[in-house]
Amino acid sequence: MNGETHSLIILYIIYILLMTIIVTISYEFSLKNKIGYFILLVSYITTAIFLILLSPQDLVISSLISVYFWLIMQLGYNLGKYKFAIVSSVVFQEILMSLLYYEIVRGDLTNALYSLYFYGTDIPSFSLQIPQIIVPAVLEVVNSFMFFLMIFPEIAYLSYKYRNKYVLFLSFLVFAGPNIASEMTHSILPLSHDPINEASLLELFISVCLSIYFSINYIRGRINFFYFLLFSLLTIAISVTEFYYSLTLNEIPYAVITLLGIALLFYYVDKKDNVNDKKILPYLCFLPSIAEIFYGASVSYFYNLVSITYALSSSSFIISLLPILYYYFNKFQYN
Repeated sequence: MNGETHSLIILYIIYILLMTIIVTISYEFSLKNKIGYFILLVSYITTAIFLILLSPQDLVISSLISVYFWLIMQLGYNLGKYKFAIVSSVVFQEILMSLLYYEIVRGDLTNALYSLYFYGTDIPSFSLQIPQIIVPAVLEVVNSFMFFLMIFPEIAYLSYKYRNKYVLFLSFLVFAGPNIASEMTHSILPLSHDPINEASLLELFISVCLSIYFSINYIRGRINFFYFLLFSLLTIAISVTEFYYSLTLNEIPYAVITLLGIALLFYYVDKKDNVNDKKILPYLCFLPSIAEIFYGASVSYFYNLVSITYALSSSSFIISLLPILYYYFNKFQYN
């Protein structure tokens, strides 16, 4: 890394620190006042301008990406989907800021996109035309550690501000996976290897703990059914895409689910946990346990221990079923 690139990265770090604070405060304000959307729009345009100026030879590509994102969020705003507009403006801005980092490190946007495509698909990409790689490459940004460093503090702050512990817990599930760990050596951290295996094990541990936590609270009527269902569907989707990643080394589907999960966290961060469910359906606790089968299998494949796939998957599945087993045991005991 030459001196000029090093200086640009220092300036970039200062810039994203400031922008992360501005975006977070603007999003919080926009949840209360619709003027906040225009503040987010101005900050988005500022980031888009930086992306274009840093790689003038890629003017068309950077402009297309920036304008396409703007059209999506503006369309949502014009159709009256205000919350969709502000959530997409935050997420798209973080994607552009992450692209800025790769643009600085790789010298221009084209090289950055080709590199991101290779990181995401494990397929040599320089023989492909740029239109073929733009979408997967941009999606791969969501798997980057730089993206995590910007987006997680925002979610953590908003979760604290709105006293929404469930969104915070779900963010642990979304960001703890091997997809984020897969690009750590390409970030500002001086790591010798990408801790993908370790991250898959961490994800398994977190998912089992959260499955037990959400199931117990649902059975006891301490959590809104909406958050329980959101966790169940999200953990199943993440586990399936993680397993696919462990088999194929293609993490683009993982990026899609991660992006969707992040959007949902922002969308519902201010939703109150009003427990008003009149009827509890304990058998629904089987739902999050399904994910443990795939999480366990993913760990065994990442560690190249295929022979223990069944043992690891079944054990994590059974452990996650403890709340419902305990519920039915007590029910039969007192009947």
